Amino acid sequence: MKSTHYILSIIVLLFSGCNLITDYKLDTNPDYLKEVSLIQYLEEGKESTLTMYLEAIKYAGLEEQISTGNRTRIIPTNDAIKSVLSSAGVEQINQLSKGVIRNLFSYLTFDGTYRSIDMETDQSVKGISDSGEPIFLTRKEGASDKFLLYVNDSKEIDGQSIAVIRQDYLFKDGVAHVVGQLPLYIKKVKETDPIPDDVDHSQAPTYNLPVTEDANVYHGAANTNYNGSNRLNYLCNRASRYRYTFFKFALSEMDFIDNLFSAKLCFNVKRIVGSFIPSCAVYATSNEWTEKTLTYNNRPEFGLEVSIFDLSTAWNETDITQYIQNAYNNSETEVSFGLKVLNGEAISTSQVEIYPRETSSTNLNNSPNAAYIKLQGAIDSELQLDHNQQIKGSAGSIITLTKVHLQMSAGPNAQYTYNDNNIIFIIEHLPANGTLVRNGLPMTKSARFTQAELAAGIVKYIHNGQGTTDTFILKVQDYTGGVYTERIPMQITIQ
Repeated sequence: MKSTHYILSIIVLLFSGCNLITDYKLDTNPDYLKEVSLIQYLEEGKESTLTMYLEAIKYAGLEEQISTGNRTRIIPTNDAIKSVLSSAGVEQINQLSKGVIRNLFSYLTFDGTYRSIDMETDQSVKGISDSGEPIFLTRKEGASDKFLLYVNDSKEIDGQSIAVIRQDYLFKDGVAHVVGQLPLYIKKVKETDPIPDDVDHSQAPTYNLPVTEDANVYHGAANTNYNGSNRLNYLCNRASRYRYTFFKFALSEMDFIDNLFSAKLCFNVKRIVGSFIPSCAVYATSNEWTEKTLTYNNRPEFGLEVSIFDLSTAWNETDITQYIQNAYNNSETEVSFGLKVLNGEAISTSQVEIYPRETSSTNLNNSPNAAYIKLQGAIDSELQLDHNQQIKGSAGSIITLTKVHLQMSAGPNAQYTYNDNNIIFIIEHLPANGTLVRNGLPMTKSARFTQAELAAGIVKYIHNGQGTTDTFILKVQDYTGGVYTERIPMQITIQ
């Protein structure tokens, strides 16, 4: 009966297009993988898409931990790991501390051997991962596949339901499932409220950065430049008709940049063709392009994902504050963005038309419809500091930051209500001997978290094993656009 189950597992994998392991031994011995551990198999080098998982496990010293007993391992592909590294501003695993990698990858292993063929339809397994946080595995049925698996398809997790792309690989030390996105334990917390309508921003400094160059590129004519004077820019996600739009902006000197409240990318959509609501992604790109020479083939690669938002006709805006703050902090003089629509592929006419920079074919100055970045400085905040306590931990430890360490509240004469979700901390100086993480991911300079996330234990400090003291500095902002007058130093003592 056991052998029948293993044969069924292989049949399910083959017919669902899941070909993780292409080894002739599987054709003659369905129990072949039970003779080796997961790490032993990966070390054979037959699976080129999972090499970074093995690298991370070894770098973090997790080999024994993930191989002891019968365990379920969730394995992210190389592309999934690269995406996380990119979000942290690095390219290599060893550019992050061992503690950060250990924390991220410990979350992907839990006790028990859970395969789709052993689970009931709509059954969800809640495992406690090696990082101490819950991880979920759920089986569902599709029209053509009765054994669909999902990671973190749970109401306890915010915004994650990750499809397993290769599943049920049984080794001598447990089972393995492969995913195309790195699972994270993301607790649900209330989002920051919108700015109240009656907040007076009349005294807040503002400035608009005009677009200096814009162009769009077209997959169907990959070597053609489409920046004819006063020609529309386009976004399209249909097969063989992919179109992307690029904007470039010069960063003027700002005397209020240290107290920047918001930066928003603004552009005017002339028309949306097809019955759909376009989902638009904004990516950072290299600025090594010009509007008169840009083509699909020489376009810059999409880099860091800065924003995703839905488009409508007329003016659209999306928040890019953290990216712009970092650009100024790094003394950059120019920024460039690539825009890509993420949906509409099934609609034969889907397309987005964006007004160009130029006023007309004979007037190449910026028109009233040209894109721009809207900067707004801060007003005085009504917040007060309740307490700021020293953070204590042991060498190499992971310390969860809470409201015991830091708490702000409304001052005695506050006009507005400041719940935890409306109090925002911004990192101005990073710690030297450790890493601040949010939902397991490293935070960079200018990264933000709310007091609600502190209360939920989402923000952590991971010590790198060096030094006995550390410090990071926070700016405090509230949802009305106010900034607390003083910066707050957070002291860490390693015992």
